[in-house]
Order: sequence, then C-alpha cells, then structure tokens
Amino acid sequence: MEKPQNLFKKYSGLPYGQIPFHDPFYQRSPYVQKPYQTPAVYPAFSVQQTGIRPVQGKKNYKKSRPIKYEMIFHWNHLDWDFPNPAMRQVFEHNQYWRKAMPAGIKVDQKGHYYCSSALGGGHSFDNEPYCQKKKKRFLLEAFPSWEWNQPRDSRALQSVLGYEIDENNHLWMLDQGKLAFEPAGAGSQKLVIWDLNTNNIINSIPFPEEAAPSRTSFLNDIVVDNQNGFAYITDSGSGSPGHSIVGGIIVYNMRERTFRRVLDRHISTQDVPGFIFEIDDQPAVFNDQPMKIGADGIALSVDRSTLYYCSVTGRNLYAIDTTILRNFAAPLEEISRAVRRLGSKHTTTDGMHADNKGNVLYTMLEGKGIGIYTPKNGNFQSLLSDDFMLWVDGVAFDQNGSIIFNSNRLHQIFTNEQREIDWNYPYNFIVWKAFVGTEMKSYLYPPADMNERNPKFSVLAALRSFHEHFLNLKKTCNQRFLSCKDPVSIFFPNFVRNRLRLKSPLKRCPCPDFITFRDCLLPSFECMANIDNLIMQLFNRTLYNDSIFE
Repeated sequence: MEKPQNLFKKYSGLPYGQIPFHDPFYQRSPYVQKPYQTPAVYPAFSVQQTGIRPVQGKKNYKKSRPIKYEMIFHWNHLDWDFPNPAMRQVFEHNQYWRKAMPAGIKVDQKGHYYCSSALGGGHSFDNEPYCQKKKKRFLLEAFPSWEWNQPRDSRALQSVLGYEIDENNHLWMLDQGKLAFEPAGAGSQKLVIWDLNTNNIINSIPFPEEAAPSRTSFLNDIVVDNQNGFAYITDSGSGSPGHSIVGGIIVYNMRERTFRRVLDRHISTQDVPGFIFEIDDQPAVFNDQPMKIGADGIALSVDRSTLYYCSVTGRNLYAIDTTILRNFAAPLEEISRAVRRLGSKHTTTDGMHADNKGNVLYTMLEGKGIGIYTPKNGNFQSLLSDDFMLWVDGVAFDQNGSIIFNSNRLHQIFTNEQREIDWNYPYNFIVWKAFVGTEMKSYLYPPADMNERNPKFSVLAALRSFHEHFLNLKKTCNQRFLSCKDPVSIFFPNFVRNRLRLKSPLKRCPCPDFITFRDCLLPSFECMANIDNLIMQLFNRTLYNDSIFE
C-alpha cells in the first residue's frame, strides 16, 4: 500500500468529483495540526477552489480569487450566563458541558447570533441561546428566557435543534420535545414562532402524532416559504436509539395550521443500509455504534419551486417540486414518484441553505468545509475547506454578504469516552464567517429582478411596502383623508394593480371616509383600527388565491 502522503499527492490535482471513493485516504490530509493561536484570516484552500463572489456583475458563482474566512467565536467548551450561582455549580459539578455543543448558527436582522445547543445532562434541556461576549468569554444566554426553557413543561421549549429566521425577522423553532431520547410528552413536540422585533410569541402549534411520531421522530431542520404560506421540515427518524430509522418530510400549511407527513421511510429520507463514513480516519459513531441519521439537511430554492434535502448517512442529494407538496390532496404514492435524485455530493452533509441566486450551499463532513450545488448545470463543487472544520454542522447567511457556519466535532462528542477531545483546547467549537459578495443573501431575500418572473413576489412586496408607508404617514401626518395620488399610485405599479382584481370586495369600512383601490377598500386615518385587518385580508387573498395570477 502506498504511503498516505503519496496518495494525497497523487489525487490532489484531480477535480473534486473525480477522487476515487475506494481510496482509503480519500479527502484526508497527511496530518492534522491543532493551532493554539487563532490566525486572523485563513487563506481558503480545497481540492477544487471555487469563488463565490460575483464577477463583472454576473449572478452565478464563478471562479474568483480565494475566499477569505475567519473565526468569529470559539470555545474549548460551551458556557452559559447563568442567572444564579447554584445553576452554574450544578453545571460544572456534573460536567454537563461535555455533551453540550453548538448545533447550528444563524443571525437575525439586528445582528444577534443564535445557536441551538443542548445544555447537557440526561435530565436537562436544549434551548435557543444567543451569543454575547462577556468578561473576554463568549457566553450563551437562554432564549427567550430561562423560564421559557424549563424541563418537563410541555408549554416551554424542551429540545430545540432546527430553526429558521425568516425575512420578517420571525424565529421558527422546532421543539423536538424529547429529553435524553425519551418519548416526547403530549404537546411537547411543537412549532414555535417568535417575533424577534417585539420579543413576543406569535404562535405555538403542536405536532400531531401522525405527522411526528412521539417515539421515533427527530425534528431536524426547517425552511420557510411565506410567499405561498408553507414550511417544510425534515424528520431524521432517529429519535429512539436502537429503533430503525423512520425518516420523512413534514409539510406545514400556515393558513390552515395543519401538518402532513410525506415520504415516510422513502429511500430518499432513510439512511443508506450499511453506510459507514469517516472523518480524518475516525468513524462517525453515536455511542460507539455506526451513525445512522435519515433526512437532515434541507434547502428551499429562491423561487420557492424546489425543495432539496439529504440524509447524513448517505451522499446523494434529492429534490422535489413544492407544487405537489402544497397539495394536501395529492396521493402519497404520487409524491413518492415525484422525487428526483440529483446525484452524489461526494461527501456526507449535515446542514444546507439556498442562496438568492438559485444555488444550494451544503456542509461537507468528509470534505471538512462548504460545498455548492448549481442546479443550472448540475455541478457539485467544493467552495472552501480547512482541516480545522471538523463536522461543519450548519450554514446560513448574514445580512452583509457573508455566510456563517460552525464546526462542532459531533462525531467525537458522542463517543462514550471522548478520547479524541482535549477540553483545554480552545478551538473545539468554532463559528466561521466568509464574505462571499455584497449581493449574496439567503433564499429568503429574492433579488429585485425576480418580481417580473414571479408576480406574486411583487404583489406581496407592494402590500408590505404600502402597509409600512401607511403606518408612517399616520405617525407624521394629521390630514384627515388620503388623496388618490398618495401611497396607492406610488407603491402599486400598474401590472401589480391589474393583478389585484379580487373576485369579491372586502368588507366595507364602517366609516364613510375611505378611498377605493379597484374593489379593495382602504380606510382613512380615522379608521386606523381596521387597517391591520384589511391589509391582512389583502395579503391572504394574494397569498392563497392563485386565480389572481392566471
């Protein structure tokens, strides 16, 4: 057998997709060196370098200069800003930090960082903390409060893993409802929606048993489609150790507040039988058994037409049209036949996220970095890679043209003896940041030129803009009536107004002072008590009445 360094040299010049999978040294460096001093900026390197920065105004990812990335948070182990010394004493005495790790990272519109992380301990709980630097340490704070994270209280957050922050700055949290893999209690599995602007709860919707079985479900990740009124959730089906995987996709209808489970135990949502993978010669195990995780990573295309997903224990990427998923009357067999296998990512993957240009970013576990799938040509490529990115868990965008992702050594945390972890090492857990271009954003923020291709985006954007402008006028203006030249003609282009010909008029405002917009009635300032109701009716009719766009 050749020496490791010779094999690495032999294949280092090949394109990423041509590295032989039978090679025992596939995608492994000859050595791993642990840096005890944080470099200010890492130069990007990978088997095939791909730039993400737009070149000469073009929208697709093109080859460019190497992407620079940096550490923005790092820990030897996680620590919390506890509300009292007693909690800290219990945390440290029981060494709960040995099982606590950052599972995902996201940024809201105000620049606050959020991560889902278990506090550790069989009787403890997961929460949704956000990061702050205090006393030269990065401490986590329970979100939205410690009271909201009380264990054994089905009304509180019990076990949050997957979450999304949408374009309205609303936080969608998947509460698995499980403590130490016990079956979820009644009402503890729920979808909690929180308004980060006002720091108030919007809704809490429990999962029915038929959508998320309390024994086997493992609610993993979520993407949100406010344009059509749906959310899509991966269930890894690994919520009961020793039980076979029961993976699936859960679709949530916002308007009806109903869930539907699809692709249950479908080949695309299950683990690949007998599949075993390694990271730097270390097998990925859970409690010293080969890791088995079903549907995990999920991404929604910017035009909301395609849902992408994958399992951890497998390398394939799958896709399905969202039109059939939004139709709750569609037969399950028809949905199963609609799944498309897009090919191998050449690496196992945990988290995924789509951008606003139509591409899909995915974490590379074996490749130790971030990869990119381009639907236009079907290519899978490595975007950036680093030996210190051990188990890249999640990836997302901030509001300033950067991707945020984290590495957490998950494959080492859940071994029984944790032989490979030095808890004094300051870079066990790392949050990374890489600038990818000023125009690059999440799928949640479609580009302006998409309006003409999908008029529904224009209508909804116009409604939001009009509502905001109307409320601002109320604060600054004392006039009694709106003239016909005020916000309506400014904020509603002709093609949008033509598409808002609703079939039935809205309920007439009781005040005689109103203005008309087609057959939609908008109140004057004297009727501001009704403005939210009227705007919401407009919004809902636009959102759910597809005949408007025919």
